[in-house]
Amino acid sequence: MEPNVCPASQTTSEDGHTETQVKLIIGSLPEQRTLTISKSLLIDTGGFFAACFHYGMQESQTNEIKFPEEPIAPFERLIGLIRMRAPADRYTQCDKETILQCLEVYLLADKYCLSKTQDAIADGLNGRWYHKMEKEHFFWTLDNMEPKTPLYRLAIDRMALAIAKRPTDYLAQNHPNSGGYQFSTQGYIKQVEIVFGQEWGHKLFMRAIDVVDWEPRLVDCRYHVHGACVECEGKEPDDDIWKVD
Repeated sequence: MEPNVCPASQTTSEDGHTETQVKLIIGSLPEQRTLTISKSLLIDTGGFFAACFHYGMQESQTNEIKFPEEPIAPFERLIGLIRMRAPADRYTQCDKETILQCLEVYLLADKYCLSKTQDAIADGLNGRWYHKMEKEHFFWTLDNMEPKTPLYRLAIDRMALAIAKRPTDYLAQNHPNSGGYQFSTQGYIKQVEIVFGQEWGHKLFMRAIDVVDWEPRLVDCRYHVHGACVECEGKEPDDDIWKVD
């Protein structure tokens, strides 16, 4: 018996080539969204999507992929980012209002092994966190991502650098030194522990001692995905400054 194959919709690109469109069905009824995207673009994204169409999976015949358990809004943003071909243009739209959305999309990209998309988001967040990192974004990253994830490392390094360069931004409210006066090392450790908790306060302080010395090396490629799915186009870091005790 021949498989029940759904007819694939097609569109014509700007250069006149016919492109097969794939349906992505997200969520479950009654709240469900169907998105369409170029098949060749999905394959070029790599990871899970490339596997769907390269290894004889059912999706290669039906041109339809279902994601019944995934949250709709972050998945829509993920597909929007893929349509932007962000790895080529760099994803720099992680402003203060959308950082949490960026983190949610990164989590999806990590789940589906979309390393190019992860790298693009990491670049945007690295640039944004260079200027300011909010405590809630730091804790969200630590609570939702595995320690081996490059973005987990980026969050630690950027927060450590922030408390090293702008310590008064992270003192407990109403602390007498919040006006910018000098205070002892032990006093500073205590205040950081009040804000971040005893375990992370101490770790961040110890990390901050090192991070100020190699700030110029907090470059994009250090926080890219290396070797897990698709190898990063940049250079693999050759030192051990990622280690967090």
